[in-house]
Amino acid sequence: SSDSQRTRDTLGLMKKILNKCEIEFTRALYLASANELLENIYTLDNRYKNVLILAHNPGITNVFYNLANVRIDNVPTAGVGCIRFDVEKYSEIRGVTGELEYFSYPKMLV
Repeated sequence: SSDSQRTRDTLGLMKKILNKCEIEFTRALYLASANELLENIYTLDNRYKNVLILAHNPGITNVFYNLANVRIDNVPTAGVGCIRFDVEKYSEIRGVTGELEYFSYPKMLV
């Protein structure tokens, strides 16, 4: 997660769901470009089966295009998406197109 107060607040709201998750806050994700976010993904520890990344625009919006080849105009505040990859290591994601399983945001639900 970015180390911004806004992402910390968002994680606080998700605490019941993420109660057993390991959380790492890093300044590197704050306003990171898509390339910076992707490099962080490619170097993730392979012991993690699933990863949630909380970051900011415009980088996070562009990551959806880069990883799943889907055009999302803007990931809104609290927008969430899931991209699935059939790989053994995070480094293998580079150059592979993942499958967007879902994309949602709060205003879709009202």
